[in-house]
Amino acid sequence: MLIKKARDFVNLLHDIRARLEFVQTAIGRVEARQLGGVGGDALADAEFKVFSQWGEDGIIQRLVRAVPIAKPVFVEFGVQDYTEANTRFLLVNNHWSGLVMDGDAQHIAAIRRSPLYWRHNLKAECAFIDRDNINGLIRSAGIEGDIGLLSVDIDGNDYWVWQAIDCVQPRILILEYNALFGPDAAISVPYDAAFVRSQAHYSNLFWGASLGALTRLSKQKGYA
Repeated sequence: MLIKKARDFVNLLHDIRARLEFVQTAIGRVEARQLGGVGGDALADAEFKVFSQWGEDGIIQRLVRAVPIAKPVFVEFGVQDYTEANTRFLLVNNHWSGLVMDGDAQHIAAIRRSPLYWRHNLKAECAFIDRDNINGLIRSAGIEGDIGLLSVDIDGNDYWVWQAIDCVQPRILILEYNALFGPDAAISVPYDAAFVRSQAHYSNLFWGASLGALTRLSKQKGYA
């Protein structure tokens, strides 16, 4: 009896989560339809959140209207279990396809168990990403060349991994920066293939790169 009640409770939680995701997506679609024209307005005016951490979902929707996208394919890594991500609304709302990666096998297993995985053209791979394996990982998923969007968020070697990526040329690029390093100076943690944020410094604040460093590198690679 206790086992049955436990299973019923788990099924109820799954049902509640599915209904919540349905409502989130529906609200996001309303927000997306209400976006203004692609020019003139500040990107901040387009912000709304469906599955992203902050307002990235709205900004991305504005950008995909303004930027010519020849191949609606994304790559995002550092996604945990994909509950919160920059590309999930693109997947369910815009019907893009793509690859997500995370270093935790349990997170990837959760993504693969999700209805999202079989309903959409999504690949999920478990990998601890470094600058030496990133191109091979992307190519092994059958992704190469011109793609729509790349999102990098690994709280560590972000600068060095982005520097190494040459197998894809995303039209839209999303990079997380460490605001504690300031906006101007080009600063990054030294490259360490085994970098783990929680082990790098007791403060948990030593990770990634500054906005200035990522901007400089991106301009070198042809981005505005």
